[in-house]
Amino acid sequence: MMMREHPAAHLVVGDVPSEAARGLVRARVALLARLARALRLSSMYAVVDLPTRVQCAIETPADAAKLAEAVGATKIGRYPGWASQRSFSFDDAAADAIRAALARSGPAPPRRTRKRRTSSVL
Repeated sequence: MMMREHPAAHLVVGDVPSEAARGLVRARVALLARLARALRLSSMYAVVDLPTRVQCAIETPADAAKLAEAVGATKIGRYPGWASQRSFSFDDAAADAIRAALARSGPAPPRRTRKRRTSSVL
């Protein structure tokens, strides 16, 4: 849904080392989502898992830059169709650094959810 509504979104990719990817990608998705909430990104974003990487699509360039700076991501050009793209190695050291930063910042704000439309027809 994110890509349908924002086809020129910005991408931040965390490459998980292949030897560890199988068991870690889902845990790393949760960790990156916690970081995004802690950073209080103001635009829409979506975090997804792929076999050897975690991808975060972000609506605005400012929020993409904020997340990229927090994880030390650098500009890349491997994935066509994105307004901008950055990548970082989501190895154990990066995961530990994110966990430490989250511990220092306190609890993350609650998840934002979209309001659902409800029918008034009885």
